[in-house]
Amino acid sequence: MQSAQQLADEEAPARVANLRASLKILKRCCQDDAEGKRKILEAQELLVAAVTAPPLLCMLATPAAADDLVELAHLLELTTSDYARALEMLQRAWALRRSLAATPSPLSQTGDALILFRQGRVYFRQGRHDEALQHYKQSLEIRTRVLSGDHPDVAASYNNIGVVYSRQGRLDEALAQYQQYHEIKIRVLGRDHPDVAVSYNNMGSVYSKQGRLDEALAQYQQSLEIRIRALGPDNPNVAMSYNNIGETYMEQGRLDEALAQHQQSLEIMIRVMGPDHPDVATSYNNIGVVYMEQGRLDKALAQHQQSLEIKIRVLGLDHPDVAESKHNMGSVLQQMNRKGEAKDMFTQAAATRLKFFGPDHALTQKSQLLTAD
Repeated sequence: MQSAQQLADEEAPARVANLRASLKILKRCCQDDAEGKRKILEAQELLVAAVTAPPLLCMLATPAAADDLVELAHLLELTTSDYARALEMLQRAWALRRSLAATPSPLSQTGDALILFRQGRVYFRQGRHDEALQHYKQSLEIRTRVLSGDHPDVAASYNNIGVVYSRQGRLDEALAQYQQYHEIKIRVLGRDHPDVAVSYNNMGSVYSKQGRLDEALAQYQQSLEIRIRALGPDNPNVAMSYNNIGETYMEQGRLDEALAQHQQSLEIMIRVMGPDHPDVATSYNNIGVVYMEQGRLDKALAQHQQSLEIKIRVLGLDHPDVAESKHNMGSVLQQMNRKGEAKDMFTQAAATRLKFFGPDHALTQKSQLLTAD
């Protein structure tokens, strides 16, 4: 007669398969509301426990289990901002793939490239830009070797390397990467595809950082026109283009035009995403920044307060985006000479940023600096 433990061990692979299937269904059907997100988190926790339990590791040492770990890391990154745990999942997946590897095949190498790519993205979110760049480049090297030069994954690698270079201030190198991405997308998809709009947007962001504001504005307007044609006027990506044009107008000192663009972005976001969405909170934040530049401090504070309340409801108190709103409220309160309240906001922002980004990140240091008397 089999023991209860033997029966449980025999049933484990089927249990994991059921959990895997349930998680996929939940992701397709339930990710747009709070209760659905809670169910996704519960399902992924069960799957993490099942896949990583020591008695099951040998039984589940399959490529599918490695794929589960990669997908779980992706969910952890997006739904909880638990970057350390996401990296742990990816490292487990990498180790499992190494233990299973025989002669490398193109399929196995593309799986390796995906893990490196995802690790790069988590490192980037942590502010560990050198490590992000290293992993993105390793991923690109594999992808260019085993995939066609015009493959979407190759394009994605060029794009993300560009994002890191841009964050590091290596703007000419960033622009070169974005242009590689742009050329692939035009060859494969044509000029009126939303992915081409992405590349115009990213090149615009580099021109903006270089102070080439007229060129930035032209790129953002190209992006907007493609998005309206391809996606229709009520789309979050259209709202993003209005936002970017607004930020460029603000850089040019055209504050009334900037405000109009940000308000357009907000109206679209509310219609499409509903009032309680992080992107709606971002629009309120950006309107607050314009009001502050105009010296309309009461209006600025109200917009940042609105942004903060949405972020807390949707993301919880302990989230980097909540810290951003608290920091911005602190800046307005400081301008209003409400120094005690400002310091409290900066202190709360610094604590959250320290937890998520560590002491050496620029955002942590920026908030900490403003907590000093």
